[in-house]
Amino acid sequence: MDPRDGSLTLADYIATYWAPGGGGVPKTRDGQEHRARLHIVPHLGELPLRKITAAELRAYMAKLADTVSSVDYRRGILSELSSILEAAVDDKRPARNPMRAKSVRWPTASKERRDAWPLETGLRVRDAISPRHRIAVVAGLGCGLRQGEVFGLSPQDIDWARGVLHVRRQVQTFKGKYFALPKGTKTRTVDMPQRWPRS
Repeated sequence: MDPRDGSLTLADYIATYWAPGGGGVPKTRDGQEHRARLHIVPHLGELPLRKITAAELRAYMAKLADTVSSVDYRRGILSELSSILEAAVDDKRPARNPMRAKSVRWPTASKERRDAWPLETGLRVRDAISPRHRIAVVAGLGCGLRQGEVFGLSPQDIDWARGVLHVRRQVQTFKGKYFALPKGTKTRTVDMPQRWPRS
């Protein structure tokens, strides 16, 4: 099947050309394929690539708004669809990505601002949590570790002499595996806070 074939459907294009050639972190790739399988193919999959118009996309986005409440998740689905159609443009079918049409208006991204806790709040949480789990708050707030990195922390990652912490892994459950490299597949070294608990 030629990706330039005008009768090639979106579902066939995804299965034959887009899904097998994807790169990136396996868990991210799995999420992309999941969004395509659950939210794109059932609604647009039978359409030939050349027949996916701005009007089809506007109708699809209205359906999506009725079934997916999270604006951020809807934007993720639409971003996935746009990247699939962009790959199809690179393969010479269709000529343009209809997701870029002026009349196709994406849902507005949330403008909610997420600020770090003030020091007083962080200290209250640290003091309220059980001593056994207090290290999670200290590592998260004091060293800027993400949740999975906190859970993946090992005593061997702490360099007491230099006062640094080596971030080497994160807990990330995916297909029977529980550890992965930190986000961006990069390890890093961070300074420890001065009042790091040793117990």
